[in-house]
Amino acid sequence: MGVNRVASTKRGRTARTAGGVILATSLLALGLVTAATSSSGAAPVSTQIEALCSGADAASLATLNNFAGILGGNTIPVTLSATAADIPESAAIGEKINAQFNWTGTLSQKLINTAAGLGASIDAENISAQMTIKGPSDIGSFSATAPNLTVVPAVGVPSVIGLGTIGGEITTTGGGIITYRVASVSFTTKLLAAGIPVVLNITCAPTGSNLISTTSISDPDAPIFTSGIIPLAATAGGVATVDLLGGTSPIITSGKTPLQPETLRIVEEPSEGKATITDGVFSFTAPAKAGTYSTTVEICGVQKEDAGAPGVSEIQNLALGDNWAPIGSGGFDRRPIAFSLKFGGEETDLIWASDNLGGPEPTPENWAPATGPGQVGRYAALLFGSVYRGISAAQVQSALESLPNVGAGNVEVVAEKSNAARPNLVTNFKINFQGELAEQDVPALTLGQWYSVLPQEALTRINESVQALIPAPATTVPGAPATVDPLGGRTGQALNDFIVERILTGTFTPEISAAFVKVVIIDPITAAAPALIAAINGLFPKMIDPVAVPVVAGELPTEPEPLCSQGIIDVTVTAGVLGITLEKTDVQDATTTSGAQVAGTSDTQGLGFVG
Repeated sequence: MGVNRVASTKRGRTARTAGGVILATSLLALGLVTAATSSSGAAPVSTQIEALCSGADAASLATLNNFAGILGGNTIPVTLSATAADIPESAAIGEKINAQFNWTGTLSQKLINTAAGLGASIDAENISAQMTIKGPSDIGSFSATAPNLTVVPAVGVPSVIGLGTIGGEITTTGGGIITYRVASVSFTTKLLAAGIPVVLNITCAPTGSNLISTTSISDPDAPIFTSGIIPLAATAGGVATVDLLGGTSPIITSGKTPLQPETLRIVEEPSEGKATITDGVFSFTAPAKAGTYSTTVEICGVQKEDAGAPGVSEIQNLALGDNWAPIGSGGFDRRPIAFSLKFGGEETDLIWASDNLGGPEPTPENWAPATGPGQVGRYAALLFGSVYRGISAAQVQSALESLPNVGAGNVEVVAEKSNAARPNLVTNFKINFQGELAEQDVPALTLGQWYSVLPQEALTRINESVQALIPAPATTVPGAPATVDPLGGRTGQALNDFIVERILTGTFTPEISAAFVKVVIIDPITAAAPALIAAINGLFPKMIDPVAVPVVAGELPTEPEPLCSQGIIDVTVTAGVLGITLEKTDVQDATTTSGAQVAGTSDTQGLGFVG
């Protein structure tokens, strides 16, 4: 019985101590070192951040509860160091910033020494880190994973471990303050000490302020904060106030345009405590826990007259065929009969370029089938066939306006004549989007159905047949020996004599025969194919071509950016006796230190602490 108790106690003691060491050791994941940025005017940053780590699931929480006697609780507090060589203090709107960070951590020496005494090594796996970026940035957060780590503790030797990088390039999107903040880290730790395995899933998060650094993004005409960070102080449970708009030296003053006091608001709440703004006065009710708590506030000025930009209305181009027969042609003359256009998933009715002979209406199936007569025969008949009447801008506009996603008045079609040799020939239509389709990117027009004389279906089949005659190019394998020509490079009469000699001597091998056929039949066909295809294509009318690239690409209007600025109010909360009343000298000193004022009489104006 005694042996079992000792073994159990030893296992429990070893496991508890090892588990505590794992937890503290793995907190390395929250130290931050900032990488270089692309902005100028940067300054070094060195920030201390308090954090707590605890179990991420019920089993890990239960294990840590068992360790509470050794750890002094079921969580471990950690002081994080966040340093950066050149985080930009300010940047312009639209500027790119390299917000990539290197993460490191310094482990608790006390627990490292304990782990070293146990002869334990600690593995950290599945390490995942999250960083938030708040304010006028196109990116709001970054996540990253780090390689698995193994820590071998040594007594008296600090353990500083790097976890790689997190973050990337961001682009500023407006006025305000970008804040770089620690969000959380999660990982799994494994320890084998005295043969006892311990596995914990851990999550760590900052307590109090998680602010590492800031970058001010301000329109030079926006309201002005006399200080980007406004420091205040309060005792635990007390209240700190500051008048942001009043007093002899207001903290916020107007820029190029008048202030809009009603826009003063809190855009980022403190992690604990309660922040409010009433009539320009900021008030913070401190939590019971000591620490520094950040609140971001924003105020706007009247928009500038030249703010924003109008949109751009799209113009597309519909090119007509340049080999069509003249208007009035018929029979076998090259000409379009009818076609349709597609726009954003909708298709127009047929737009007729030649006389409509009535039913049955042309369809892809009945126009020019591969076998049997098609409707094209009726329209190409020399007598009572269809005469080419041309295509008008009004026809195309009416067809487009009939679409449910266009509508009347939302498109204008204009005929253009761009052929100097034939000045009266309509060469293309400009499609101007307007009304409800103005100032925006719209879908590209595409050709739907196409019926012509001669029919495009026949041209497609002919081209496929010609292509079938052309052999596929030989595949060359890199590094393979060069192919030996069975004909020895002979041409003309020398080739003829060579073939005759081989036939008469019985040495006309299959390789020589295949090479001979290729040279005298296949190669000439291949060489002639482009010209042959071009000649065949010339017998058919060119199809209407909705040019894929618009003449003018549509763009939405640029909304005017609010002419706003942001500031951060940091309240440092310390433990103390509530209900302190500061002497006037103390208030003046506090006001001088913080650069802030609070609501009150002229004799008591300054920082106020209310129990």
